[in-house]
Amino acid sequence: MINTDLIALRPQIALDGSKKGFLNVYGKGWPEGVSKENSRDGDWGARKKQLMGDYNFNLCFENTATYNYLTEKIWDSIENYCLLIYYEKNTNAYEIFPENSFIDYSNFNSSQELFDFITNISDEEYINRMTNCIKVYNYISSQGPRLAVAERKKMLDKIIEKVKFIMTN
Repeated sequence: MINTDLIALRPQIALDGSKKGFLNVYGKGWPEGVSKENSRDGDWGARKKQLMGDYNFNLCFENTATYNYLTEKIWDSIENYCLLIYYEKNTNAYEIFPENSFIDYSNFNSSQELFDFITNISDEEYINRMTNCIKVYNYISSQGPRLAVAERKKMLDKIIEKVKFIMTN
């Protein structure tokens, strides 16, 4: 299993976008003058929703790109009608989301390519991508605990299969 550390890439893109006036950065730990506010103070969940209401896109890379690791970043974006900019390579996000739903940064060679893509995205493509993300969100929400149980069973079945293979070889 491949594990890609994204902790350095995410702020690199954010700093590049901020420097070019393309995006706004929030939170602590940024160089002086970069962050619009330290939005992590107080009720972060409520503030995050409030902030996303002003934007159409959200850079929401995980800390690492690996199989079966999807956090609240994705769902928060969709819930607040922000098209997510995600890093799919080495994950299984496309088992859940259709291709061309979220914007997959792993398909770009640079942050400038990403910014050019976003600048030129048509309203129709934006709406189609967002609609695909919302469909996934609604499906998963409608499944409740049944989905988690089914996914755990699939994973356990794969482990059993692997153990049987090892035992017979």
